[in-house]
Amino acid sequence: MTVTITSPPLQPSLDKKVFLPTFILVIVIGVFLVLKPEQAEILLGNALQIVTRSFGWLYLVAGVASISVLAWLAVSRYGRVLLGAPGESPEFSTPSWIAMMFTAGIGIGITNWAFVEPIFYFQSPPFGIEAGSPEAAEWAHMYGQFHWSMVPWALYALPALPIAYSLYVRKQPFCRISTASSGILRGKSGNWLGIGIDVIVILAIIGAAGTSLGLG
Repeated sequence: MTVTITSPPLQPSLDKKVFLPTFILVIVIGVFLVLKPEQAEILLGNALQIVTRSFGWLYLVAGVASISVLAWLAVSRYGRVLLGAPGESPEFSTPSWIAMMFTAGIGIGITNWAFVEPIFYFQSPPFGIEAGSPEAAEWAHMYGQFHWSMVPWALYALPALPIAYSLYVRKQPFCRISTASSGILRGKSGNWLGIGIDVIVILAIIGAAGTSLGLG
């Protein structure tokens, strides 16, 4: 007789060390945005200007660096690391994986922005170019290639690797950026630095979702 032993499913729980500071920050920021909309608009506008003017170069460098690191990982010994149990077969075929990565990565984005983005850059071109000019039309078709080429894929794939490694190799029961960063944190993902990483990630997700909702 064969006896199958199954472990009970992991029950969801609330990590108060991550939830409480995130909740408090969201409430404080939300109240400020509602009660002081003019001041909030000025503050956020200034923050946007500082980030784009002072760190725009860093975004470009990070994109190129991500492509370089991923290319190195692909040809190095780390490219042979199996994201799963030893000897485990892939759940899906290679064409299926490619289709899923494409549709999840840029499928809906390129559907929505394929026509809107060139028009946006034509009316509001970068680098001080005159709106509606022939040069603006040229840039409108070129600038979008930066958003829909290998650069965004690299920015998606690089953080996905440690997350996949923690889930499918280390068999972590939950997905946290602090857990995926345990190698850098030297296994101390539960300390204040790991908690801070999770709080920042959650705030970024809420901010991104709120921005998308606000822009329609």
